[in-house]
Amino acid sequence: MQGGKLKAIGIAADRRHPLLPEVRTLAEQGITGVDSNNWYALFVPARTPQATVDALNAAVRRALATPSVRDKLTATGTDSGAHESAGAVGASCARHGEMGEADQGQGIQGQ
Repeated sequence: MQGGKLKAIGIAADRRHPLLPEVRTLAEQGITGVDSNNWYALFVPARTPQATVDALNAAVRRALATPSVRDKLTATGTDSGAHESAGAVGASCARHGEMGEADQGQGIQGQ
C-alpha cells in the first residue's frame, strides 16, 4: 500500500487502524458484522495459582508499556493493549463461538 500498488478498501475491525487512519472500517461503509481482529494471549494450566497468573499478567503489562516494545508492535500494525486474565478468557470463548457459527454457516466442520 505504501508503494502505491495496493489500495486498502476497508478495515475489518471496530475502529480505524492507527497506521491507516484514512481507511474507513467496513462498518463505516455500511458492512456490519465483520470483525477479523487478531489477538494474542498467554494461557496457563487450569490449576495455576492466581499469584502466578497475576505475576505473568503484570510482566506482560510492563513489557507492553515499554516504549521500544510498544513502538515495534505499532510499526507492525499490532495494537498493544493488554487485558486482565478473566477478560481474555471471556474474549477467547466468545471469539471461538463466533468463528464456530461462521464455520457452520459455510458448511465447514471441525475435525
